[in-house]
Amino acid sequence: MGCTTCKKKKPVTKLDPIIEETITFSPEQVKLAYELLGGIKEEERPFVNDVYKSVFNENFDWGCKACVNIQAKKLRAYIEEELKLMV
Repeated sequence: MGCTTCKKKKPVTKLDPIIEETITFSPEQVKLAYELLGGIKEEERPFVNDVYKSVFNENFDWGCKACVNIQAKKLRAYIEEELKLMV
């Protein structure tokens, strides 16, 4: 049985407001977490998950490739739109 979360088509919407107090990682660390997704190793997954959870208050879903792609796009949009960094 496949993942049902990513199979439901959702419209593209603006990012939900982020509570600034919950962010415990520097902008450079958030960018590093995104860059690690390109060739992620098993030992790097906890760091990426911690960064993602601190920003979006949800865990990274490693079990579904489509969900990983969706979450990576969401993280990239956050980096570019909110942190004003280029990736």
